[in-house]
Amino acid sequence: MIDVKVSGVDDVIKELEKLTNETDTIMKRTVYNGMKVVADTMNAKVKALKTTKDYKSKGKRYLTENEKKGLVESFGVTPISNRGYTYDAKAGFDGYNEYVKSHPANPMIANFANRGTSYMKAQPFISQTKRAAESKAYEYMKEALNEEIKKRTT
Repeated sequence: MIDVKVSGVDDVIKELEKLTNETDTIMKRTVYNGMKVVADTMNAKVKALKTTKDYKSKGKRYLTENEKKGLVESFGVTPISNRGYTYDAKAGFDGYNEYVKSHPANPMIANFANRGTSYMKAQPFISQTKRAAESKAYEYMKEALNEEIKKRTT
């Protein structure tokens, strides 16, 4: 008969229990790091949108300065939520544009600028943000996750 002696298992179990108890904190920190990259990229893309001086110009136009100003100020990120095993946050525009006479909704203005309309030229900044931020956000999230695990297991 072979006699096998395993040591250190109790230490591994304790580390895993510690990680399990702090999963919520670890995951929120990880998502926060990724969301910061997305938010910074989106903010830069919105600030770089082309504008037209007068919304009454002939032909298709870009956003007016006031529409753009309202978008910049209304951009934000939701708090990180946890639904079962999914942690997420959303970036977007909220409220009404106080700088435009009719006070249109900022999400609507962002959609018009992104997709274009019969009177506004499309500037697809949302898909550009996704392409520009995706790999960097994953990298930052991976680093944050590894850092948080290392911090709790060493």
